[in-house]
Amino acid sequence: MTMPVLQPEFLALCQCVRLAVSPTTSPDALRAAGQILQQVRDWDAFVAGAARHRVEPLVLRGAAVVAAGSIPDSAVRVLQTRVRQGTLGGLKQLGELLRLLGELTAAGIPALVIKGLPLSQKLYGDPFQRSAGDIDLLVPPDRYAEAHQVLISAGYRRLDSGDAELPSQVVQSHCKDISYRRGALVIEVHLRLGDDPSQPEASFADLWHRREEIALAGGRVPCLGQADLLPYLLEHGARHGWDRLCWLADIALLLRDPQQRQSLGGPPVAGRQIGHTLDLLHLWLGDGEDGQGLHSDPRRLDWFLAAFFAGRRWLDRPVRGSWPWLLRELRARRWRLYLAGGWRQGPHVLWQALLNPVDQAVLPLPERWAFLYPLLRPLGWVLRNFGRHRG
Repeated sequence: MTMPVLQPEFLALCQCVRLAVSPTTSPDALRAAGQILQQVRDWDAFVAGAARHRVEPLVLRGAAVVAAGSIPDSAVRVLQTRVRQGTLGGLKQLGELLRLLGELTAAGIPALVIKGLPLSQKLYGDPFQRSAGDIDLLVPPDRYAEAHQVLISAGYRRLDSGDAELPSQVVQSHCKDISYRRGALVIEVHLRLGDDPSQPEASFADLWHRREEIALAGGRVPCLGQADLLPYLLEHGARHGWDRLCWLADIALLLRDPQQRQSLGGPPVAGRQIGHTLDLLHLWLGDGEDGQGLHSDPRRLDWFLAAFFAGRRWLDRPVRGSWPWLLRELRARRWRLYLAGGWRQGPHVLWQALLNPVDQAVLPLPERWAFLYPLLRPLGWVLRNFGRHRG
C-alpha cells in the first residue's frame, strides 16, 4: 500500500498529541516528534489545525516535553491564549451544564452526559484538557417532551426551526438527537445513541443502571458507564470519519485499560470500525506494537486518508453548499456506507437517510401528510444546503 502524503503540519499535531496521551515518553518518540516538527513550514496552519481538531490543550502538553525551540514561541503564545479562552468558555459551559442537570433532576427526568467536560475529567483529570464543544445529553425517549419543556423554560429554542414548538411525532420517532440554542450555547438532546433506529441498542434504563458518576465542581455528573462509553465513542468517531483528532486521543486513553482493549470485537461490520480505528491509532498516535500489520483493508485505509486528510483536507472545511463541500459530503456518505457493511446495505442506508428528520423545518408537513416526507426529503436537503448558499 502506498500511503497518501500527509502534510507535516498535521503529522506534527499528531506527534504532540501522541506525547500528551502516552503514559511514558521514550527517546524514540521524542526523536520522531523532533524530526517532524523540523519539517513544519506553516505554523499558522499548525495552530489553526490544533483548534480545528480541538487538541490545543494536548498540543501544549506535548510541546512541553519536546526540545526547546522545536515550536516557535509565537505559536506557543497563540496556543496558550486560546487555551485560556477555552478554559473560560468551559467554565461557563460547566455552570450551564450543572444548572440544566439540576433543573432536569428537579423535574424528575434522568439525563446522562455524553462526552464533554465529564469525559475530559475522566480521561485527563481536568475538565478543560479536552476542548469543549456542545453539551450532549441523553434522556429517556418517553420523557423527551418534558425535557424539551425544561429547555424552553431555560431560554433555549430549537436550532433547526428557531421556535419553542415540540417536534412532531415523526421527528421524535426517527431522530437520534434534537439541538437547541441559547446564545452561543448549543445543547444536543439525544433520544438514543445510534443513528439507525432499526438497530437494537440498550434501553435507557440499562444505560442508567450502568452509569458512571464523575465528580465535577463539587457534584456528581451521571455519564455513560465503562461498558457503554468505548463502543459509543468508536461508533461516533468512525461514523464522522475521525474528523477531529481529539476523538482518537480519547480512544487511545480508554484503551490503556487492558479490559477495554480485550473487549474490542464483535460482528464483521463492527470489526470494520474497530480495525480502521486501531490502524489510525498506530499510524498517528503510535499506539500498538512496532511492525504490527494493518487491521483493516489497506486499500480502504489508503482511500480514506486521501479523501479526508491528504493535502489541506485535514485542515480546511469547505463552505456548506459549495461544490467542494458536496464532493466531501459524497465521500463521507460513501465511507459511512462501507462501515455499514458495503453496497448490499445500500437500500437500508438510503431508507434511513430519507427518514432522517433534519429537513422537517425546511419541509413542514401536517401530521396527516407526514408519510410524504421520505419522498420530499431530497428536495429539503437541496433547499437547506444550497438555497442560502446561492442567495
